[in-house]
Amino acid sequence: RNDLSDEEVESMLKRQVAQIQKINLRGVKRLGIDEIALVKGQGNYLAVLVDLDTRKPIEIVKTRRIEDIREVLIGWGLESLEQIQEVSIDMWSPYKSLVEELMPNAS
Repeated sequence: RNDLSDEEVESMLKRQVAQIQKINLRGVKRLGIDEIALVKGQGNYLAVLVDLDTRKPIEIVKTRRIEDIREVLIGWGLESLEQIQEVSIDMWSPYKSLVEELMPNAS
């Protein structure tokens, strides 16, 4: 542990998110969905959505709850979701169900 408070870590993450350039979603064909621990061992997770071709983060979702990730993805619009051809996830069944629901052309 590096003696950072949850608030300090959250502030650092918010600054990083602010620096992520808006990615043109039209080019996203391969998407990665994964989670990272906000504070190791605390059970607080963020979801990270990554363009696998550019290796750049597209979105950081404040939780890994499927409802929150779904809301972000729906915000991308149907056209963006339909162009995604491949999604890399761990085999956590809620991620798999979400991909099947929102990205019909993804494998």
